[in-house]
Amino acid sequence: FIHSTRSFHSDDRQRSLSNHTLLLHATLTFTSHHSPTPTTTTMMMKLFTSALLLVISTTTTSLANAELQSLTTSTWDDATAGKTVFVKFFAPWCGHCKKMAPDWIKLATDFESSTDQLIAEVDCTEEGGKELCDANGVKGFPTLKYGDPNDLQAYQGGRDYATLKSFATDNLKPSCSAAHLDLCDDATRQEIEGYMALDEAELKSKIAGFE
Repeated sequence: FIHSTRSFHSDDRQRSLSNHTLLLHATLTFTSHHSPTPTTTTMMMKLFTSALLLVISTTTTSLANAELQSLTTSTWDDATAGKTVFVKFFAPWCGHCKKMAPDWIKLATDFESSTDQLIAEVDCTEEGGKELCDANGVKGFPTLKYGDPNDLQAYQGGRDYATLKSFATDNLKPSCSAAHLDLCDDATRQEIEGYMALDEAELKSKIAGFE
């Protein structure tokens, strides 16, 4: 259900990383066993740099792809059901978004195994993402929101990893909702149960009455 499956299988990631690591190792081995000349030194430095960049790029991309969910209107409900969420609404060209991306990926990795919490992102420039951003009143990038997926609250804190992690740990906890009726007071639980008992036509009629 996750938009644009952004992950390699672990074996594929390892194989790709191993290939680049072997290239890096071969470069170092060649350099250590041959007398350098200005030409070969320049050539080997270029090869060494390319190999190193490939290793770094593969490692970083694999981590990002493996852990961070990018949601759209078609995946939102399934991915967020029963969870308290922390969502980054962003645009790919946004400089501030790019700057905080590594910390956001790291945060998502910390919570990847949670059944009650979700760290995710929404690309406001792509189909299905723009609609979510509009529905949640996103005006600038990045915009961070958290809480009940149906009633997100604006996050106003710092955007470094330590601050984000502390906030998520303290605030991404289950709250009263259809998935957690045991956390609701009696009146709220009865109200939610009443809505859950309605068929689709009745529910649409109720919603229309609020508009």
